Amino acid sequence: MTTGTVNTMRRRRFLGIASTTALLSLPSAWSAPSHAYTNLMPQFWDLYDSALHERIQVRVESILHGFFTPNALIYEGAGVKWSAAGIARWLKDFDPIADSVRALSLTVPATIRAQPPRFQANLPEFDANAGRIYFLPSLFWFDGHRQPWRGAYPLFVGVDGIVHYHGNDCDLTVFIDHELLHVFHAQRNPAMLLDESPPIFIDLWTERLAVYASRILNPAADRLHILLDDQPLAAATADAVTYAAGELLKCLDSTDSKDEQRFFSTGYVGDLPARSGYLVGWKVAERVGRSMSLTALASLNQSAVRERVAHELAAIAEGR
Repeated sequence: MTTGTVNTMRRRRFLGIASTTALLSLPSAWSAPSHAYTNLMPQFWDLYDSALHERIQVRVESILHGFFTPNALIYEGAGVKWSAAGIARWLKDFDPIADSVRALSLTVPATIRAQPPRFQANLPEFDANAGRIYFLPSLFWFDGHRQPWRGAYPLFVGVDGIVHYHGNDCDLTVFIDHELLHVFHAQRNPAMLLDESPPIFIDLWTERLAVYASRILNPAADRLHILLDDQPLAAATADAVTYAAGELLKCLDSTDSKDEQRFFSTGYVGDLPARSGYLVGWKVAERVGRSMSLTALASLNQSAVRERVAHELAAIAEGR
């Protein structure tokens, strides 16, 4: 859920899928039948275990040449850059949680296979048969990831990232519903979701609609899980939300990375709670959703999205 750095968990590139339109058709190297999954975790565990008790240099070389190099195309699609030094740093943090990641890696694929039919029961327009899903170690670049690539929207699930960012208590049902909403949104509005450098208002809308949807589909879920296990954000005050809404309203059309980091980065330290855009965007989607279905929300075009986002941010900022 990042833009490619450990500290920037910006979820607009979180999940991907090929749309049913020609615009999002996968290139031949990525084409696959319905319900296609590529699970790289067994291959990774073989390399990880085989060199577990070797010196760090040996372990790094084994994993680099035996795993990352053969899967370079997939990691290119995921936007993950890897190097020997980076793998060595990652292993120091990965080793202590390896058992938890291994346990999760055995359950996540089955969970994700089972959940699309449940999601489709709530949103009949959702095409559960489109797209390819990749399960892999992300080097903590993300937990889940979507990134426009070669005209497609592949889905990547970083199993190590889930444990790293969420701990052992991640609500997988909420997590997956969040991701599937991105899939559905891409099916309903591919042009908006393929924009690699969207203005703030699009980023606010696409990501936070997923937060809102995960609440609608899981009404009994804990607020903390809906906000993707971000404890400081879940504890944010109403005054902080009001202030953040006013600040977002000032830069709706910005594509500046500094504004992106201010509202969507876990690493932001300043006058707002880190990732405040997630919480404010949830409120925006909630307010717009009072009179619209999830399908209608996901189908709004760019101008309609901007109009509604601006209106609701102004209302929140003014305490209405």
